[in-house]
Amino acid sequence: MKRVLLSVFLLIVLSQSTEMDATFTCITNSDCNDHGECVRNACVCAARRYGLDCSMTAVQVYSDWAPFFWSYTAIGASLHLIIVIWCCIALGKQFHFTKLSGRTRRSMSTWALIMLGLGSLLRVFYLLFDPHNMRGMANEYGNAVLYNLPILLWV
Repeated sequence: MKRVLLSVFLLIVLSQSTEMDATFTCITNSDCNDHGECVRNACVCAARRYGLDCSMTAVQVYSDWAPFFWSYTAIGASLHLIIVIWCCIALGKQFHFTKLSGRTRRSMSTWALIMLGLGSLLRVFYLLFDPHNMRGMANEYGNAVLYNLPILLWV
């Protein structure tokens, strides 16, 4: 008996929620919260915008995963910041050594440390700015540049 009542209750609740969702229609683009276009009385959302009226961001949609996402971001930014600090210390030692020895040419390891440090610094900016464009702060091209430029420096 409990299962029958539970099934009837869920059926009523689900039918009402889908009925409410199906009744949303847009007339102008402003009905889509300026994050999409109204096409045939339905919002076609811009990239990384969700919902019937394009009002939700990825953070709102995937709010259950937000603690893992922010933990990943904090750990990644911290590790890359440690790499940047290590590169600065190593470069300082190399520049001090070359200054004492009178050499003016830089070794290959010096250039490798510079590229590693710059790439890690850019990755810190990427992780702190808006990784994967979850908050909608950057356009897709800016996000792609911030993500791929460190890889080009490391290669």
